[in-house]
Amino acid sequence: MSKVLLVSFAGYPYTPSSLMPDNGLASLAGSLLEAGHEVRILDYGAVSTVRRLFPEALSRRVQPLAEKLFVEHLRLSWLQKIRFLRAGAQLERYQEKEILAIAAEAADEAVRFGADYVGLKLWNGDGFSGSVRIAEAVRARLPRARLIGGGPHADYFGGHILQHTDVFDQLIQGEGEQVLPQLIAALESKGDWRKVPGVVWKHANRISCNPTCVVEALDQLPLPVYDRAVYPALEGDGKLKIGVLDESRGCPNRCAFCIHPIKSGGKWHMKSPQRVVAEVRRLMDQLGSRCFIYSGSNTSARVAIDIAQELLKERLDVRYGCFGHVRSIGQADFALLRRSGCEAIFYGLESGSERILREAFNKPLDLAEAERVIRQTKEAGICAIASVIYPAPFEDAESRRATLDFLRRVRPDSVPVTIPGMIPGTPWEKDPEKYGFKMSERADVWEYGLTYKIKLLFPPSMWKPLPYTLNGKSSKQLFAECESFIHDIEAEGLVTDLSHESVLMADALGQRNDLPGFRDRCRAMFLSGDVERISDMVSAINRGVTGRRPPAERERQGA
Repeated sequence: MSKVLLVSFAGYPYTPSSLMPDNGLASLAGSLLEAGHEVRILDYGAVSTVRRLFPEALSRRVQPLAEKLFVEHLRLSWLQKIRFLRAGAQLERYQEKEILAIAAEAADEAVRFGADYVGLKLWNGDGFSGSVRIAEAVRARLPRARLIGGGPHADYFGGHILQHTDVFDQLIQGEGEQVLPQLIAALESKGDWRKVPGVVWKHANRISCNPTCVVEALDQLPLPVYDRAVYPALEGDGKLKIGVLDESRGCPNRCAFCIHPIKSGGKWHMKSPQRVVAEVRRLMDQLGSRCFIYSGSNTSARVAIDIAQELLKERLDVRYGCFGHVRSIGQADFALLRRSGCEAIFYGLESGSERILREAFNKPLDLAEAERVIRQTKEAGICAIASVIYPAPFEDAESRRATLDFLRRVRPDSVPVTIPGMIPGTPWEKDPEKYGFKMSERADVWEYGLTYKIKLLFPPSMWKPLPYTLNGKSSKQLFAECESFIHDIEAEGLVTDLSHESVLMADALGQRNDLPGFRDRCRAMFLSGDVERISDMVSAINRGVTGRRPPAERERQGA
């Protein structure tokens, strides 16, 4: 059998979530091991990558500015802004050189391992360009190895990646646990690998894409693997030990901006509660962690309740968070979820205007039901997160006011806000004019999306312009409107930009009652490359998620 090296390089880890284990690669490793292959995971989402990609001298210069901006919430002077701009330009030049060094070292690892296949998980921005550099370095050092790209960018851009670069032999779209072992089996037996579902390839300047396959019997997938021999980045405190657990896939909704129904199918595929608990035990045994989030984009009430009952039946002392649609999870017994260890639920609210929900998002949400569900979530002691996309297509003063009024009245524990972005394959991208998007005639939209870099060191208004307008407004205007809306939300005493995994991290640190402070300290640490404080925080969180809660807390929650 073959040796398979799985590589994930997503660029500089700008958020704590970037340091969590990659459940996709862990699951893929399980399938490959069951097929008899030897597997190694090379994951650069680690504290060591922060250290490598942010030079110490530059970090020391930026730290006071980051503290002032993100912790003290003070305005920077024009001189300080210039310093930030210069630091950003210097950091970008430094990272370009260091990524080449990382690529060379990844190639060395492929040679030492004797990889027959190298699978690269493709991300956006530096994650994409860096992965291409890694693939090129492996190709130069190990020309016989077959290079296969997958992950989010392969799902979004498919054959456009092969028009951008010739370094990959094939791409895989969709769910790789079935596709990659089939592809390797076909290649090794000299069978017709071109018939394997989900495979994308280029021949004589022609791109061919096979239809993707959906894994329906999720219980039959091998368990993910977090063994240090397979996944060495999990050794010590290089990564956060908060797991990601794949409880369901697919989504029956058809939101106009969302890729999930396209990627994983238009109906729910669910794991049994017993299988989910088996994966929880795997996290406990191999990761040492009692803390995780569900990865499904739309955990249903039935799934959430069944798993919660199984967790309580097995008397497992865990803490977890999940995504939820107010319609699908709204009938859940939130008190039961809380007793089972649920700490936070992330709801995709998108807007407080029923007109915008219907016309812009194709999301006919009952706002009265949304209000009830968010209130019941909070009353059960679960952190309720309600995300918003702003400014949406067709947004106006009335819809802005309606959303702000809803948030003011319901008061979620956190309100993440993002601007609308066009993901390839979604209705927004396929029919942009219908939703008020106008593409630039000068821009190659696909190439633009492939290589677009999000510069989190700066506010969005300073990012590279997007290749489209919305509602007749430029991206600079859209970013400015989004920032203004965030300011108005925070003026109401609400917290923005906290995810469900952030709540778990804050809880592990004993900072559940200071979520805004936790958010601000993380922003300052990561955006200034303060690796010593990041390292201390990761170690402290890991101590929190690998230990048991005090008995008094378990009794208080009825566990």
